[in-house]
Parts: sequence; C-alpha cells; structure tokens
Amino acid sequence: MDEPRRTKRCVYCGEEILADAVKCRWCKEFLDEGEDLPVSHHAVSRRGEKREAERPLRPFSPPRPAASAALAGVTMRFVPSLWAMTGVLLSALILLAVAIVLMAVPLDQYLGEKIMAQKGMDIAVEAVHLIGFVMAAVAVMRVVYKLLKLKSTRYDLSADRIEWTRGIFSRKVDNIDMFRVVDIKLHRTLLDCLLGIGSVTLITKDETDPVFTFEKLRNPRLVYDMVKTSSLEADRRQGVVHIE
Repeated sequence: MDEPRRTKRCVYCGEEILADAVKCRWCKEFLDEGEDLPVSHHAVSRRGEKREAERPLRPFSPPRPAASAALAGVTMRFVPSLWAMTGVLLSALILLAVAIVLMAVPLDQYLGEKIMAQKGMDIAVEAVHLIGFVMAAVAVMRVVYKLLKLKSTRYDLSADRIEWTRGIFSRKVDNIDMFRVVDIKLHRTLLDCLLGIGSVTLITKDETDPVFTFEKLRNPRLVYDMVKTSSLEADRRQGVVHIE
C-alpha cells in the first residue's frame, strides 16, 4: 500500500501543493529562496509584506517641531536691535533742538537795552544759556547710556532655560527654567512693525523674574515660537501641569 504524499499550503496563493514542491503549480511562484532560482516581483512583494507584518509595532512618536529641533543641544543668542534706540534718538533730537535755541538765541538783543539794564537780567540770561547747556548734556548722556545698556544685554536661549545677561559696569546673569514659563505674549507697536522688531513677554513662576521681557528683538516671532515649543516640551519632560 502506497504511503500518502504529504502536502502543504502555498504561502502566496493558499492552494494545496506537495510538501517538497519547489514551485507552486497554481500561481507559478518559486517557494525556495535560494540564489540560483528566479523570484518574481510578486513573490518579492509578498515576502516583503510578510516580513513587514511580522515586524513588531512601534509606539508612535510625533516629529519634533522645527523650533524645538533648532534648540536641541544648541544655545542661541539674541540681542536687542539698534532700532530700539529710535524713540530715544527722536526725543534726544527734540531736546537738543530746544537746548540749542536756548544757548544760541541772543536774548539781550531781543529783550532790548532797557530790559537788560534792569537788575539781575544778566544773570537771568546766563541762567537760560546754562539751562540749554544742561539740557543738551542730559540728551547726549541719555543716548549714550541707553546705547551702552542695549549693547550689554544678551539673551541666551536653549531647550532647557533662558539666560539673561546685562550690566554696563558690572555684569549680572539670571536664568529662567523653561518649565516655569506659564504664558507668553508678543507685543509690537506700529513703529515696531515698521522697523521689524518687537518684544516678547513671559509670565513665569520664577520668584526672581515673574514677568520677563525680551526687549525689542529682531524677528520676535521666531523667539516667540521657540520659547513656546521649548516650554511645552519642558513641561512634558518634567511632568509639569500649570493650573490657572
């Protein structure tokens, strides 16, 4: 009595074939993956699908936002724009114009000899000239002070914290952790929009700097997006939940 021949199912079409078959007689696919046998594109695709199906599923992780990726392991430095001096310069020019008028106008000629002959008028005229000189000096000193203060300010922004450096004669450095940032606001006046600058204000839970402002930065929207994204990721890493 002949022993019954063993059979198996084709991995491609599912039809029953002999157990020792090398090629399926139904779908004509080669079952052996040896290098000496041709393999059709259909077989390659099916094998790839089979391997992909057998591969364990990985948990989904959303892509990192571009703003946060730019800060990964990098510290970016921002400085206030020189356009922030526009308002100070305009007020200084007005003050200088008034001061020049007070110093240059010959009051003795306008007032006349009779008025100037009165007691104390010479001192009054000299006092007016002195006031003009003081106004001019104050305007210049204010511009110089604001410029030095502006040039000495640095904002170092990383994925974990913000460092603020300032000081003309002495340097002071403060820092704010990203997970302490509660809210962020972008403020731009009409003049700021025309000049391409703006200020970014942070509401934080930091005891030293509960309200922190990036003063008059160029591209303020970039700083806004970076701080917003980095603070959200810092909250996620630290497990921080801000309660209003």
